[in-house]
Amino acid sequence: MMFDSYRSYYPNFIGEFSMAGGAVVVCLILAIIGGLVLLLAFLPEHKEHKYSGFALWLYRMLNFRKMFSMSLLKLLYIISALFITLMGIVIILLARFFIGLLYLIFGNLVIRIIYEFMILIFSIHDNLTQINKNTAQLANKFQETTGQEGQQ
Repeated sequence: MMFDSYRSYYPNFIGEFSMAGGAVVVCLILAIIGGLVLLLAFLPEHKEHKYSGFALWLYRMLNFRKMFSMSLLKLLYIISALFITLMGIVIILLARFFIGLLYLIFGNLVIRIIYEFMILIFSIHDNLTQINKNTAQLANKFQETTGQEGQQ
């Protein structure tokens, strides 16, 4: 009897579930095709010089040359720190002073260490990218210098 009332309340549950499953399959196939087209037509490295403006920005984002993770991490840190601080104050005022104070101090300390570690990884990436650019510039200057000396 309980099953009959469930069936009458949700008459199209099975149909909707199978339709959603079909939509997932179609979306997955379209995403794979679109990804392959982007990868083969838009993202090869030899095409970077052809783009400017928004297309260049999009090219660098899709090739992970421009990272926005640092800004996102900073925003998430601020939100996390504010949440922990506010919760610490609430615990101090409504529950126990000592536990709230510990939560306030150690919560912010732990969250800071976690986010510093994540940002450290991205900083290492930025530094390696800069070293790579500087090395390429020095190599080009060296080739130009040795090429001109060889012609003299």
